[in-house]
This record gives sequence, structure tokens and C-alpha cells, in this order.
Amino acid sequence: MPLITRDQAAAAHREFVRLGTVYARCFTPVEMIRERLRRQRLTGFLQAHAGEVTAIKSQANAVVERLRRRYKVLVPVSVATRA
Repeated sequence: MPLITRDQAAAAHREFVRLGTVYARCFTPVEMIRERLRRQRLTGFLQAHAGEVTAIKSQANAVVERLRRRYKVLVPVSVATRA
């Protein structure tokens, strides 16, 4: 005998969706503010550490290129030309 019936499972799913909708509606303003602050902090970090970020990107690109050659991975033009 199942622990819950199909009707109970369907009702639970509907309630789950309803509560998810309420949660999303309530947290939309909070998430908008959080995302704006996150972008501002990221921008500030990238500006303050531009040299280090450039060095890491340069090193990462070289490592990826070395691995690409070693394992003969073809990179689509759209990805290869991204900077």
C-alpha cells in the first residue's frame, strides 16, 4: 500500500508550486537588490585587481591552449575568437 495516494501527491505538488510562486514573488525585490550589489562588488574587484586578473587570464589561456593541442580538441571559431 502506498504511503500517499495519487490525489494526495498531486495536491502536494500543486501546493509546492503555489508556495514556490509566493516565495519567488516575495523575494524578487530582495534578489534584484542583491544582484545589483553583487555586480557592483564584482566591478570594483575587477577594477582594483585588473593586473592580477589579466595575468590569471593569460596563464589560463596558455594552459587551455596547451591542453587543447595535447588532446586534439577542436574549438569552434565563435569560442576561439572570444576575448
